Amino acid sequence: MHGAEEQTVRLKAPLPVYLGYWTARAERDGRVGFWKDVYGIDSRQSAALSERVDRLRHGALAAAAVVRPAVSTLTAR
Repeated sequence: MHGAEEQTVRLKAPLPVYLGYWTARAERDGRVGFWKDVYGIDSRQSAALSERVDRLRHGALAAAAVVRPAVSTLTAR
């Protein structure tokens, strides 16, 4: 890794490699440390989550609108 030249090593069997990218981490003292999101992943994740929450909220409101008249009809008797 710290050598002057790159070296290619051919493996007999594939080796899975997992890369992690974190912009926040729990410190030993219990605080949360944050780092700059240089790839802009946090904002894309946040937008995708917000979009999903909006779709779920819209579906729940639509379902409630269908159920509400039936409930009021039952209670009116």
